This record gives sequence, C-alpha cells and structure tokens, in this order.
Amino acid sequence: MPPRFIRRQGIAGGERFTTDRLAALESEINSASDRIIELEKNLFLEIRTKAKSLLTEMSAAARRIAELDAAQSLARAATVQGWVRPFIDSHNRTIICGGRHPVVEAHLRRGEFIPNDLLLDSPMDQAKAVGASFALITGPNMAGKSTYLRQAALITVMAQAGSFVPASEARIGLVDRIYCRVGASDNLARGESTFLVEMNETAYILNTASAHSFVIMDEVGRGTGTEDGLSIAWAVCEELLDNIKCRTLFATHYHELSGIIHPRMINCSMEVAHRDGEIVFLRKLREGPAAESYGLHVASLAGLPERVIRRSEEIMASFSNEKHFPKGKHFSDGKLSAPTAVTEKPSQNVNETRVIKELSELEINRLTPLEALNIIQHWKQTLTGRQKTKSSAKSTDTEPFLFDQ
Repeated sequence: MPPRFIRRQGIAGGERFTTDRLAALESEINSASDRIIELEKNLFLEIRTKAKSLLTEMSAAARRIAELDAAQSLARAATVQGWVRPFIDSHNRTIICGGRHPVVEAHLRRGEFIPNDLLLDSPMDQAKAVGASFALITGPNMAGKSTYLRQAALITVMAQAGSFVPASEARIGLVDRIYCRVGASDNLARGESTFLVEMNETAYILNTASAHSFVIMDEVGRGTGTEDGLSIAWAVCEELLDNIKCRTLFATHYHELSGIIHPRMINCSMEVAHRDGEIVFLRKLREGPAAESYGLHVASLAGLPERVIRRSEEIMASFSNEKHFPKGKHFSDGKLSAPTAVTEKPSQNVNETRVIKELSELEINRLTPLEALNIIQHWKQTLTGRQKTKSSAKSTDTEPFLFDQ
C-alpha cells in the first residue's frame, strides 16, 4: 500500500484504510451546518449595517409601496363592488344614497344586501338655522340597526381617506372625529361591569365630541333598570341635541324616546312585514318610529322552549293591559303554585301567532266533524277577542265546547 494510506481496521475480506485528506473532508462535512449558521449570521449583520445607512430611503420607499398597495386594493374593491366617488366639502352634513356595508355585502351573494339612505343635513351656521342632525332609530332585533349605524361610519371614514364608497351617491361633510358606542363588553379585571364600561364610553363621547363630530350609539342605557336606563338615554339624547349638536345616529329599543320633540331630530325605524303569519325583516329604513321590538319572535328563532315563549306572551299581554307586573309563580308552604291566569285579552299579534301554531300542529285526519267545528269556533272567538270563560259559557248540548286557555 502507498505510504499515505493509513490502516484503520482489518475485516474478513480485506483491510480498511484512510488518508489525511479523507480525514480532513470528514471534519469539514461534520462542521458544515455550524459553518452555514455562522456565515448566514455574518451576512445578516453585514446587510443590517448597510441598511442603517439607507434607513431614510428605505422608509420612504416602504411608505410609497404601502400607499400603492392600499390604493390598488381600494381601487379593485371599488371596481368589483360598484363603489362611487364621494363629494367632500366643509358643510356639516352626511347625505348617503343607497349606502351599503362593505364587509357585510362582501359576504353575501351579489344583490342580496339591502341598501339604505341617510340624510343628516345641518346648516353651517347652527346659531341661525336648524336642520336634522340627529336620527333616532327604533325597530326589532335582527332588523339591521347596528349594520346601518356601522355602514354610515365606515362610509364616512372611507370618504375622508380618499376611497370610493359603497353607495350610489355620497356627500360627506368633513368630521373631526367619529365616535362609536356599539356592543357590550366588560373589564372585570379592573372591576368594571358591562354597564360601567358603557357609561365610560358614553361619558367620553359627551365630554369630547364637537359639532363637527359623527356619533353612532346603540342601546345606551340597556345595562341597568328600565327606568334608570330610559332616563339616561333620554338625557344623552337631549345633550347631543341641545349642546353638542353633532351628527348622530342613535339606535334604541326604548320606544319612549320617540316622544322627544326637537327640530334637529328625526324618527326612523327598520321596516317589518307580516306575511302569512310570519314576521319578515325587510332591513329597510323608513320614516317614523317602530311599534314594537318583536323580541319574542327572535327568542323563538333562537330556540327557547315553547312553554317559555307562551308564558312570555301572557306576561307581555298583562303588561299591555294592566301596566304592571303580573302575578307569577310563587312558593307557598313549600309547594310551587301555578301561575295566575291572565284573563285580559292578549294582543292581536299574540292571538294570531297562537292560532297559526295550533293549526300547524293539528292532525286533521283524526278529527271528527264536530271536533273540527269546535276548533274553528274556538279560533274565531280567539281572533275576535270574544272568547268566553268557563263560568260564563252555557252548558248546552248545542253549544261548541271551548278549550280552556
């Protein structure tokens, strides 16, 4: 063997040899990964050192690229979604025709989103003239009040940012700030309840907003007692109307607030349709206050037990007739007594809903002709409000039997 071959091991069929060059290659291969990390680190430090000398130029380039990226994204969205160029001026007004929520609309099929208008037009000289700058919005749950509030604020932000807006036409007066008091949250770690957080946000708005601000508020006063909450909401409305005089969208379930009479205020509500006994939310804004909130309908959609819904209907009917809390279940001598029957005539909507539900659950094939006539008579008296009680009903063979309510 050549002198440079170094014997390492003898095996059954031969001998194993190595050389100094092979040993050096082995060492280089084993230390390659550590060498790569070291080289990468040195390269990174070298690039970082060079970048420091070009920091100003690189920051400027990054800003330009970010602006181009934002402009291109807004331009593409405006082209795909059919947005329009808004008119921006210094008038204290917000006029939006066919406004849409850009995010909600993007998650629906094309044409499904219902557009709405907004007209808040206050004069430039508020000391001399009066215009409608405050919109009180009432209506049922799930009818689109919060979406309407948010889309108005988003359109205002987008217009002042230089973007096209999701509307058929928009004239936006410049605003100094946009305030949002929507939703419920708490900060229990700091001992702040949901209502306290709500009041903190409301206080910040009332203390810092100006006549050129844009305010959206939803369900102010709902975190406390009915009388307390209504009083607070009423006073907040008056403060915004009389002192701050800013453009405001105020959504609420306190229908009593529609009784506020002020030249700067308009009453609006979300439209609802009744079709074949069902309630349909049209998600369209109309003039005038709402008649009710349809909370029981929404509770039924959410899956509340039927007995809870029926009891809620009875209690609501008692509220409407007696204007005080009805007598309910109570404990006496360790036994649970049955709830006191509500003898007042329920509201027409409650009666219609009850008849429709009974009809949908009726097994027609198992009814005799006489039973069918009795049920029809019962429905007729329920709908006309002339249902007889057991004590006043005549016990004759010819009179149909009336179901006990």
